[in-house]
Amino acid sequence: MCETCEELKRRDSGYAGYVPIPLWNGKEWEPTCFVLGEKPMCWPEGFSTNTMPTPLYQLGDIVTFPWTGEKPWKGYVKRIKLRGGSYYSYEGTPLEVCTFRYRRPFMTYTIYAKGHGRWVPEHKIIEKVGVAKGFFH
Repeated sequence: MCETCEELKRRDSGYAGYVPIPLWNGKEWEPTCFVLGEKPMCWPEGFSTNTMPTPLYQLGDIVTFPWTGEKPWKGYVKRIKLRGGSYYSYEGTPLEVCTFRYRRPFMTYTIYAKGHGRWVPEHKIIEKVGVAKGFFH
């Protein structure tokens, strides 16, 4: 068990547990704990990352997406994550929760446009129109 998982176990949050929020680093998913300030943590026992989807768009891609108004907005992908976090006991074991949540419908992109980041689900992105120059992860 990693240091972050031990810290979470010591806290009494009223939840059955916490599963990592996967962040895409450009090559693979990294298990992250947002409760303790974006610290790395371990995957639940028995979980395989082979079942996780690969993002359709990558970090630094310039994409169009609907926001406000009739014209689509254009921005660049800054972060990609899947749903994780706290869960209740009726949702199942940590392995069952991960298997359900780590799927394409729960993939969210943080897209920076007009000076602010917007959380956009993958299915709402219209298309890739380029790659940001000088983009660093």
